[in-house]
This record gives sequence, C-alpha cells and structure tokens, in this order.
Amino acid sequence: MSLVVPAVLPSSREDLAQKLALLTAIPPVSRIQIDVVDGRLATPASWPCAAPEEFQAMVARGEMLPALEHVAYEIDLMCFDPLVKAGPWLAFGATRLTLHAESAPDLPALLAAARNQYGSLVSLGLALTIGADLSLVRPASARLSTCSLWASRPSDGRANRLTSASSRR
Repeated sequence: MSLVVPAVLPSSREDLAQKLALLTAIPPVSRIQIDVVDGRLATPASWPCAAPEEFQAMVARGEMLPALEHVAYEIDLMCFDPLVKAGPWLAFGATRLTLHAESAPDLPALLAAARNQYGSLVSLGLALTIGADLSLVRPASARLSTCSLWASRPSDGRANRLTSASSRR
C-alpha cells in the first residue's frame, strides 16, 4: 500500500490553519507533514520560526493540531537545534519528527539524544542529501521510521524539493 503524505510550508499561523483545514477535510488524508524551516539551515524561514512567541503562546494555551483523531502529523525540522524546536510540536500533537543530517556536526549523537529525550513517544525520521555518508546512519537505522533522500542541501534554498520517495513505516 502506498501512502502519499502532503506537506505544508506555512508562512503564518493563518496560512497553516487554512492549509490544514483543506487537507484534513479530505477523507484519504491520514498523515500531514509540516515543514519547519529556521532560515539558517534552509531558507526562507517558515512559521513558526518567523514568529516563535506566537507559537509558544498557542502551545501554552493548550491548543492542538486539528483532526488528531484521524490525522497524524510529522514535523520536518529543517533547522539547527532541531530537538529544541521539537518539544513544542510534540505538545501540539505531532507524532513523528524528521531530522536533517546537516543540522548537527555529530549525527549519531543527535539521533541518540532524540531517542533519549523522546523515547517511544515519537517516531524518528532522517533526511539526507544524496551525497551523505551513509555509514553514519547504519548504527541508528533500525530505530528510524523513515529516511528521505534529497537532491539538494537544505541551505541551497530548495529544501522543499524532495526527489526520491521516503520509505515510511
């Protein structure tokens, strides 16, 4: 069975709300990816990186992503310090995090820290550029639920262009 996961790159809170309202109303949609771009690892910055106080206030009020009863959310963290950015998204209802190999100088340490910090509360994915050193991934590959290959580096400003399909479990 194939799974098509629509991705949204929100420019504002309102933009995210509009896109999620559209996608969650489509019955076959059971998973949505939200791209979080910090403006440093990849450009341009997306919401909430462009307005972090607004997002923090939403999380503090206990707001949640819509339609959690039938849609699972994955957050693609195209940012440095992805584990710092991840916490509020998990509180907001996300269940999968995708980390980018380029976001940390020590990929095995990043993956170990993610697993130690979040345990089984979240499934982890990894995004790599095609030229990445796959030997760094092998030790952690059994604990990854998805791995994506990208044709360009996130810093090229084309981070939203996935060129090969993810293997999703």
